[in-house]
Amino acid sequence: MTQGQVRPLLDCHQSGLTSTLTICYCKARDAFQLADKVYKRDQDLLAHKAIAARMTSNKPNRQPPGEADMQSSEQAIKNYGISPRKTW
Repeated sequence: MTQGQVRPLLDCHQSGLTSTLTICYCKARDAFQLADKVYKRDQDLLAHKAIAARMTSNKPNRQPPGEADMQSSEQAIKNYGISPRKTW
């Protein structure tokens, strides 16, 4: 196969690929947003002494769940040249 013959194959699967990448990104974004909300809530409760420090869900040095997945999904979307929509 030459380089010119590979391109149509990619174009045929573009819509399925776009859907898959979009779904992966949305799932990772939602997981990250939920983890961020929980972290902020825990910090607020900790500041008001409503919970003990050992009860907080995220440690300060730990990357929130979903952040790495979200970043890799964003990169995959950029690599395939799919323009992100603001509604994602």
